[in-house]
Amino acid sequence: SALCRRATAAGIPLIDGAHETLLAFRHLFDYHKFKRNGSQAPSAASLDVKQVSTWKQRLIDHQADSLSEVESLYLLCDFSVPVVRHDTVSNEAELLTAAGSIGYPLVIKTAEPGINHKSDSNGVFIDIRTEADLLAHYNDLSSRLGSKALISQMINDGVEISLGTVNDPQFGPVVMVAAGGILVELLSDRAVAMCPVSPQQAEEMIDSLKAKRLLQGYRGKAAANRQALIDVIVAISVIAFEFRDCVAEIDINPVRVNDRGALALDALIVRRKSGKPC
Repeated sequence: SALCRRATAAGIPLIDGAHETLLAFRHLFDYHKFKRNGSQAPSAASLDVKQVSTWKQRLIDHQADSLSEVESLYLLCDFSVPVVRHDTVSNEAELLTAAGSIGYPLVIKTAEPGINHKSDSNGVFIDIRTEADLLAHYNDLSSRLGSKALISQMINDGVEISLGTVNDPQFGPVVMVAAGGILVELLSDRAVAMCPVSPQQAEEMIDSLKAKRLLQGYRGKAAANRQALIDVIVAISVIAFEFRDCVAEIDINPVRVNDRGALALDALIVRRKSGKPC
C-alpha cells in the first residue's frame, strides 16, 4: 500500500504477518538476553597469561593437524579443567609403575601419533582389573600399533556428557553441550552458545537438554554435581575464545559427571590451519 511505501521510504521497518511479528519479538528478546548474559561472561583475562603464551607457541610449532590426546588433556588441565588420572608409558616397567600409582580398574589406549580415532583401530581396552590382563592388552597394542600407550583411571559411575567447540567462520567460537557417549549419536539433544558463556548460560544449556533428567538422579542413583559441569562448560568456552586464532575444534567426549564432580575422560584439540597468527 501507499502507507507501507511511505514508511519504508522513511526508514521505518515493517513486518508483514502475525507470525513474523511474534518471531521478530522473540529474536529481540533473545538478543537482549544474550547481551545481558554476555556482560556476565568470564573474561579470558582469568587465564594464566604465561600458560596461554606457552600453549599458543606450542600450537604454532605443532606439525600435526591436532594435538594428541595426552597433549589435549595437558592443555585442559593447565586451564583448570579437571581431567581423569592418567599417565603415558612406553614399556612394561613404566606400565606397571603407572598402574600402581593410578589404581585399578584401568583403561589403556594406544598413544601412537596420528591415531585419533582409537576405537576404529581396536586401540582401546576398558575396565581392566588385573595386572595379567593389563600386560596382555598392552602387549597386544604394542605389537599392532606401537609401544606408546595411555593408561587412565576407569570411572564407571555418573552420566556421560559430550562437550565440544567449533570455530565458526561467521560467529567465532561456539560451545556445544550434548548427551555423551553413544547417546550423542542416538539423540538429537544438544545446546549451543557463543563463547565465552557465563555460569547462568551454562546452566540454561544444561536445563535445555533431555539428558538433564539423568543428572538429577534416577533409579536410586545419586544426583550428579551440576555445578561441577557448569564450571567445566564455562572453562571450555573461555579456552575456545582465548585460543580462537589457534584452535579450530575442541572435542571432549565424554565428560563423566557424578556426585563427586566432573572429569574429562577423553579430549582432542584440532589446530586452526589458517587465520590470524596466535
